[in-house]
Amino acid sequence: MKKEEKAFHHRATLKQKNKSFKSKHATKTELRNKSKGKTVRVSIRGKVTKEQRKVDRKNAARIEQRKKQEEVVKIKRKYTGRHGIPKIVTILSLCEDVTTKSIAERLFESVGAKEQYNPDKKVNELQVDTFKQRFIVVELEKSGTMSTNGSAASNYDEILDTSLVSDYLILGLSAQVEVDEAGKNILEGIQSLGTSTVMAVGQHLNENLTGKPQQQHNKVTMIKASLLSFVQYYFPKVSQVYSCDNEREASVIVRSIANTVPDTLGWRDSKPYLVAEEPVKFVAHGEGQATNNEQEQIGDLEITGYLRGATDKLTANRLVYIPEMGEYQIKVIYEALPPPSQSQVDSANQSMQVDNDDLKVISIADPERQDSLVSINEVAEMETDQIGPDESEMDEWRAKMAEYEREEQEYLLKANAQGDSNGTKVRTKRVPKGTSLYQAAWILDEDNQSENESESGSDDEEDSDMQSDDQQDQDSDEQIEEEEEEEEEEEFEEINVDEFGNPIDPEDKTNTNDGDELPNEQDTELELLEYLREREKQRKEDVMFPDEVNTPLDIPARQRFAKYRGMQSFRTSAWDPYENLPADYSRIFQLENPKAILKNPAYGSESADGSSTSGVGSSVNTRVKLVVANVAYKDFSNKLQANPKLFVCFGLLQHENKYSVIHLLVKKRIFNTDGTDGENPANPESNPIIKSKDMLNLRFGFRKLSNVRPIFSQHTSKTSPNNVYKFCRFLSDSDLTVATVYAPITFGFHSTPAIFYLPQKSSATVTPINSLGTPAGSNSSVAPIAIGSLYSMDPTKVIVKRVVLTGVPYKINKKTATIRFMFYNPIDINYFKPIQLTTKYGRFGHIKESLGTHGYMKCVFNAPLSAVDTVCLYLYKRVFPKWELST
Repeated sequence: MKKEEKAFHHRATLKQKNKSFKSKHATKTELRNKSKGKTVRVSIRGKVTKEQRKVDRKNAARIEQRKKQEEVVKIKRKYTGRHGIPKIVTILSLCEDVTTKSIAERLFESVGAKEQYNPDKKVNELQVDTFKQRFIVVELEKSGTMSTNGSAASNYDEILDTSLVSDYLILGLSAQVEVDEAGKNILEGIQSLGTSTVMAVGQHLNENLTGKPQQQHNKVTMIKASLLSFVQYYFPKVSQVYSCDNEREASVIVRSIANTVPDTLGWRDSKPYLVAEEPVKFVAHGEGQATNNEQEQIGDLEITGYLRGATDKLTANRLVYIPEMGEYQIKVIYEALPPPSQSQVDSANQSMQVDNDDLKVISIADPERQDSLVSINEVAEMETDQIGPDESEMDEWRAKMAEYEREEQEYLLKANAQGDSNGTKVRTKRVPKGTSLYQAAWILDEDNQSENESESGSDDEEDSDMQSDDQQDQDSDEQIEEEEEEEEEEEFEEINVDEFGNPIDPEDKTNTNDGDELPNEQDTELELLEYLREREKQRKEDVMFPDEVNTPLDIPARQRFAKYRGMQSFRTSAWDPYENLPADYSRIFQLENPKAILKNPAYGSESADGSSTSGVGSSVNTRVKLVVANVAYKDFSNKLQANPKLFVCFGLLQHENKYSVIHLLVKKRIFNTDGTDGENPANPESNPIIKSKDMLNLRFGFRKLSNVRPIFSQHTSKTSPNNVYKFCRFLSDSDLTVATVYAPITFGFHSTPAIFYLPQKSSATVTPINSLGTPAGSNSSVAPIAIGSLYSMDPTKVIVKRVVLTGVPYKINKKTATIRFMFYNPIDINYFKPIQLTTKYGRFGHIKESLGTHGYMKCVFNAPLSAVDTVCLYLYKRVFPKWELST
């Protein structure tokens, strides 16, 4: 057969078929599954958005709006009615021509309740029948009692304590007088600490106005706009300035308070707190009432009022904190009766006293599960591994110390009898008349001269033996005759000298016993100013040459920096947080995981230990009678003197009374001489330099701590991998700084406010230790120096102090260089040899060997050095805050 001929076709040049190959991580199983036609499901990342119709979107918005309306109605309902919670309205006057009495009287008159107002009392209750609400009106003046220097002392602490628990804060402003520096400090303190709704009320708006009615109206509008701008600088939510010159305008303020809901304050409302509505009663133990010896009485406090704040229940097993008094345990919680109506108050026949046995018990403290009042661990210094001395050795030591004290007393008595009041031996010295004190110091008296001659006699024995006795007698006779002639020619006088022969100036008052006299005020101010300038110089040097110190010449560097160590990397090198801890760390507590504790929904309640919570504790918005146990009457009376207007107690969560290491994120406030914010370098007192471990006062949430000594450290946006942070010698003027102090544990991160104040300047003594300078034009006790909030609670956070030792190149040979002025002996060079060297131009190297005996050393670097480069050696030491607290 004839073979079939194949059809001719061109080669397919346009179709390219590559060789199949396996993927990078493909296995045989994956290839087999792929060949079978299986497909891998792609996971959906992110939130799946479903398209909604217009009707569905409107319905969802309507449901959300209805929820918010129901929530507002629910909140309003708890303030209305006979059993409603009274709203606390605080009136604060910021100007001299504005009185709280006039504003409060207008508010009472606007609702026809003028008879309810008592001008002699600073706390009055206003029952508004129109809105079925009750107001507790508190009057606060910017200045209270007169101070020792004649000026009005500011009620700063009382104002902040009252505004903290107020539902509405009315600021009394004037159209004629501006707010002074003390008022601005109060506003800034309220702004930093936080408060609920703020309202601005202006007075004297229609006074001293001229022109047509339209022109007067425009002037009033401009004044209100100016006052509104001033208030909005501190409280941006304020929308208008009210007027209170007549009853009609005052009724607008009352209507606004009654128809609105107070703003919430997050950190305050996270804990339950109670404001006493009735006078707090002190019941002494065993007698039922305080006796004549009240100051030594121990008893219970009965506080009646509505429980506010947190939604969690307050149980009797938790603690309460009373400002100016401290922490206390709860004995029992009763359900109090509703507040009496106005007719019941006016009725004289009805007794308002109710026995506690007739009240319903809500919660009783369980001694086995009640929180302890122990806030600081006791340091058992004797319970260590070291063997202490026995009793016989202690008796011998006490006998020796008694003997030393007796000898010291005898010496002091003898010195006082023979010399002046300072114990220095005083004797007379005969010098020519008219001799100055400087010249008298060079003249030897007869006693000293005879002593010197006797001392030098042994050295001149050979010379004296060479002279004959006759020659000596002749010379002595001639010398006596010459002295007698000189005495006849010039007159002599006697002066007082000390035991060392130094003349004592009779006009010098430093040797007199004036211990009871105070130092000169002018000299003290000059000394303080010089001290502040020296601190300013140190701060500038720290900014220009951070952490650089000079190697001491009198002390070996290995001894001076014995507590320091080197680190390969500040960010990654490990540092044991439990290494070489001070004794103060044995007093504090550490929580394993504070954030996890807060996330536990049962925390703070009785179920924290696994028990049931049904029916235990008093809920918020309930009127209760709180019985606080074991209160000293002395503390109670001091509290009433400090803040007689409102009596407040705060409920604490578990562990919140125990001390730990608290880190606060703060920002320094800068002052000018005119009182405005900003730096004025011409006057060092206008910008006080705050150094680490300086004594300051701290307001931390509702607590007040005095005499705290914080240490400052750098704030970084990212968390350090090794939990190591750099120590700052001074509080920065521009950057955020972390201040570390010993303080009670407080839950509520990044919300609890913290305010640092300078210690109060005493009028009797002013020293650089207790007064670091006062911002010009302000009171030292009320001027905030730094403002911030809680950052973290971590005793394991390592804060290290850096020290930089510097040297300069002496000779440079490629990568090798001779460095000097870093150390001054070869032993120190060998001691610090393992630590790496760095330069300011980015080179790094190490010490190779010592050259000579004067501190020269040969170093090797990764690249040649520049002649203007500086070689640095970094050393680190962990630092801790100082324990010196008083609440």
